[in-house]
Amino acid sequence: MQKFFPKQQIAIKKVKKKKDCLNSPSQIRFYLLVLNKFVKWERSAITDLQILLENIGQLDAFISLATFNFNHPRATVPSIMKSGLKGVDVYHPLMKSNNAIGNDYTQEESVISIITGANMSGKSTFLRALALNIVLGNAGCKVCADSFGFNPNLKLFTSMRTQDDISNGKSYFNAEIDRLSNAIDYCVQNPHTLLILDEVLKGTNSEDKLKGSIELLEYFSGQQIMAIIATHDLGVTKLENIYGVDKYVNFCFEIELTTPIHYTYKMNRGICRNKNASYILNKMLNSKIKRK
Repeated sequence: MQKFFPKQQIAIKKVKKKKDCLNSPSQIRFYLLVLNKFVKWERSAITDLQILLENIGQLDAFISLATFNFNHPRATVPSIMKSGLKGVDVYHPLMKSNNAIGNDYTQEESVISIITGANMSGKSTFLRALALNIVLGNAGCKVCADSFGFNPNLKLFTSMRTQDDISNGKSYFNAEIDRLSNAIDYCVQNPHTLLILDEVLKGTNSEDKLKGSIELLEYFSGQQIMAIIATHDLGVTKLENIYGVDKYVNFCFEIELTTPIHYTYKMNRGICRNKNASYILNKMLNSKIKRK
């Protein structure tokens, strides 16, 4: 008695259900013959198919890298460093290279950088530019900078767009605490990790936020975690004076309170002096009053 493979057995059942399409035994035999040849071909060619799919995937990746290089003529090949990272004129990959404003930046391992600045001054964009260029470099792609060096073993963990989860009863603060807990666990398990934080503890009051941010950064420093944090809390910047620049380094994005406000999008050493929230709000309210 002829033995059938599992796929053939399934096909036979389907054939029996289609008596109106296959009215004679010869038609059924022909159908099974074709199916049998297909199964044998599939078994013999499955390895070749897998190789073909892998080659198509590699080709697609190469095309993506080539397209990126074509669209970013300023991009450069990253260099390898033993530790930390150093970039010259680093800019965001999604910005047009002829309009992008780059920044120089050096990060030593076990050092925490604290970035302050007014709203819309460029803090978050700079953090994303660093993170994306590290990802591009690790993928074998060029990076958006005049020069960019980092340790290829450097891992990346970010907390930049935390959201609440109403359906699961998780508030923004709960989600942020969970993210920070995951960040600590990951960085302790993977020492060569760059931790990037954008405005931590936004879900609580100003006093708790400042106190919690300082305690968090002191813990990171004790664990020798390399981190970059962007914050509006100027009180955090005192850590550089307390512990020294071998532990904490202050950077800032400064603005000029003119009409209109002048944003340089350039990062410098130090602490920001100007704020724009109340300035912009007062101008908006005054314009509303004048219209009445």
